[in-house]
Amino acid sequence: ELTQLTSDMDNLLRSTEIGTIFLDTELRIRKFTPVVTRAFHVLEQDIGRPIGHIAHTLLNYDLISDAATVLQTREPIERSLETNGNENYLVRVLPYDSDRHDNGVVVTLIDTTQFTHQRTSTN
Repeated sequence: ELTQLTSDMDNLLRSTEIGTIFLDTELRIRKFTPVVTRAFHVLEQDIGRPIGHIAHTLLNYDLISDAATVLQTREPIERSLETNGNENYLVRVLPYDSDRHDNGVVVTLIDTTQFTHQRTSTN
């Protein structure tokens, strides 16, 4: 039953178009979805590495600072950001709480490029 639930959750995360990175309390990568690789240069073998060791294409963005703030305050942070490839993302940094005390941070990236460019072209 637990294996099936884990499999269901993994499939859900893979099937969405929302990039997600799970970080532990030391900001090391616990898990990520394939979509996140559009903005972060992360590979499967990077699990366990500090997120600060991973390059990303988000302009003028300090993820480490936001993640540390969320860990401390337990309040989410949301930003609209652009990449060096002219893509736009809604980035959310959220507290991750678990009954097992393996808390951390969840980072989500939603590609808003098409919406942002449509809005810009209509103005």
